[in-house]
Amino acid sequence: MKNSSGFTLVETITAISLLLCLIIFLLPSLTHIRLMQKDLANERIAISYLHDELHTLSYTTPKLSNVYLGDQEIPFLIQFVEKSNLVEGCITWKTHLKKIKEVCLYAKDS
Repeated sequence: MKNSSGFTLVETITAISLLLCLIIFLLPSLTHIRLMQKDLANERIAISYLHDELHTLSYTTPKLSNVYLGDQEIPFLIQFVEKSNLVEGCITWKTHLKKIKEVCLYAKDS
């Protein structure tokens, strides 16, 4: 009897097919996770922009107007509304799923 210590063709094809099945099932999930990471990064950028705008409004004479930040990858729209002794600033943008996301922050009126 011959002593062979290598893989047979059937074992190799089985291993490759299992590897391909794993790749086929994991690739869409990894793509979705990557897009969700980009959405979270855009949300952090949006909140930072809104915070900076509200911070400058709290130390200057408020000119409550709409600010359109369209030079980024995703356009942001910042709206300011004066409510009693507060200034409400809301920023809106679209996610990769084309959903409109809105975050509002408040600052004391000077």
